[in-house]
Amino acid sequence: MFKKGPKEMFDLSNDSVETIVGPSVKIEGDFKSGGNVIVAGHISGKFSSGASLRVEERAKIIADIQAKDAVIAGEINGNINIEGHLEILATAKITGDIQTGSLAIQQGAIINGSCSMTHAKSGAKIEAPSKEQVTHEWLLGGGDEKVNFKNKETFVK
Repeated sequence: MFKKGPKEMFDLSNDSVETIVGPSVKIEGDFKSGGNVIVAGHISGKFSSGASLRVEERAKIIADIQAKDAVIAGEINGNINIEGHLEILATAKITGDIQTGSLAIQQGAIINGSCSMTHAKSGAKIEAPSKEQVTHEWLLGGGDEKVNFKNKETFVK
């Protein structure tokens, strides 16, 4: 599905989009869909889709969001939980925490919140290593150099 560019995420000719919230539409309350959804208007409350979500550039959502996959180009104020792939485009403004299986962020996107990723198949949370756990190795001038951030020391083998 995400092999196409973000603009071609849904093929309207094949009826792959179940719901389109147009630019003049404002929804307040719980929004729940089992199919693909495109939001170009405003939603406040809760949002849930059993399939894919696309938030257009001028759209605004003030809600916690849950979906299988998503492409975000608009503004979201709320936590985002995406089971599969989340693509955040350059025009996106997100205020809230993100949890997703995989993530792509274009330069220019604004994100205020934390982000955690889970392994898509197992659902296990992937944690970034702490500075104490990080050891960085690389070749420098034909020799091995190892930097241990825990002790802030540089070793040359």
